[in-house]
Amino acid sequence: MEVVVEPCEVLLGEVDVPGDKSLSHRSVMLAALANTPTHISGFLPGLDALASLQAIQKIGLQVEIINPTELIIYGQGMRDFTHLLANHSFTLDFENAGTGLRLFSGLLASATGQIILTGDASLCKRPMKRITAPLRQMGVDIAGARLSDITEEKAPLFFNLNKKNKTNNLMPLNYVLPQASAQVKSCLLLAGLFATGKTTLTEPIQTRDHTERMLKEFGANIQKKGQDISIEAPSKNDKLSLISGHYEIVKDFSSAAFFIVATLIAKQGDILIRKVGLNPTRTGLLTVLLKMGADIQISNQHVIHNEPVGDLHVTSKNKLTGAHVSSDLLALMIDEFPIFLIATLTASAPTIIEGIQELAYKESNRVETMVKNLSQLGAKFELITAENKLIVYPLSGSNTPNQSHLDFDLHSAKDHRVAMSLFMAALLGIGPIKIREIENINTSFPQFFEEAKKIGFCFKIITNQGGAKCLQ
Repeated sequence: MEVVVEPCEVLLGEVDVPGDKSLSHRSVMLAALANTPTHISGFLPGLDALASLQAIQKIGLQVEIINPTELIIYGQGMRDFTHLLANHSFTLDFENAGTGLRLFSGLLASATGQIILTGDASLCKRPMKRITAPLRQMGVDIAGARLSDITEEKAPLFFNLNKKNKTNNLMPLNYVLPQASAQVKSCLLLAGLFATGKTTLTEPIQTRDHTERMLKEFGANIQKKGQDISIEAPSKNDKLSLISGHYEIVKDFSSAAFFIVATLIAKQGDILIRKVGLNPTRTGLLTVLLKMGADIQISNQHVIHNEPVGDLHVTSKNKLTGAHVSSDLLALMIDEFPIFLIATLTASAPTIIEGIQELAYKESNRVETMVKNLSQLGAKFELITAENKLIVYPLSGSNTPNQSHLDFDLHSAKDHRVAMSLFMAALLGIGPIKIREIENINTSFPQFFEEAKKIGFCFKIITNQGGAKCLQ
């Protein structure tokens, strides 16, 4: 599918963003370990989160789907969960969901059956040794496929293909994470639930802490001191459960980010987004935008299941300035990098972004993909590989292409966040923009186009069969 987006000047109204993708993944996994049923509301019915839900169902957990965003998972405790994984063989396909595959690798650490975790072509290119190596230190029999690079492991991941009569007793782990990765951290914390002792992880820099917050909410014995996070198995191995039996998922800040930036750079923008997750380990973009002078007002702040939330009122009345984003801060806006680049193009001065190397390992190489696409629009970048740094120069009349009547033909590399970011580039006012390969938007924001139409965007979706639908 493709979309052609027309330039527009006015964005007004209220945007409803879906439930948080990170929380949706984690909620179904922890509910599977709980010893009572868990009622989950606000679930994101996107392809990524659904892959984790379907994996839970495939291994034998009962799931009652009340509606697309509300479900009940009938967990029966950690011991019964481990029994489900004993001496069975099955394959779990996570499609494009890197979070699902990596976190499930920790969830399945005590499995004694022969299990394969796989995904689509994109997912099978991403590095997996960062989880397989520490899991092996805990005694997990796991191996990844090895392709052209014999030192790296990638999906499919294979459990217990080499050992017979394996026990599920895992050793605790003391581990310093080589790179800042919430997915690796979360994988090892989940594995630590099954270890015979205390597992302690040390982060090089702070990453999103949804897993720690949710584990605590579900009753796990988890402690944080500085950059160290420790977890121990529940007593009697069956006490993990929410006291209330209900978990409400807050709205996804990463999804809200596209409309926040769009409003800031529009000629006339004024929108409201309610009940957005404001976890400080996720809102690095908000921190940077406020420092750049963005007019973003936060109200109605409160906490839902250990996650801070609030309403965001965004307007376009202030011109953005340039920024300097440290690697520590970039780690708190890793998913918002593509849309942040769109914002920097409208700034009054260059923006310097440090620590960009980890962006190569997302759904696409996001630095390479965004730089290639935005260069077509006249954007100028300076990539300093030796310093792990990118400098972005604002668009101006002198470097904006004179193609007002020609569609710019951009490619998303099948990356949902790249596709939605390039969609917002139409607000730069340089002409219609065509974006190819937009199907993956459904992985995280199924109603994206409906919300865009509601506040003033005009665009035409072109299907592979040649059909077109104009929304304006």
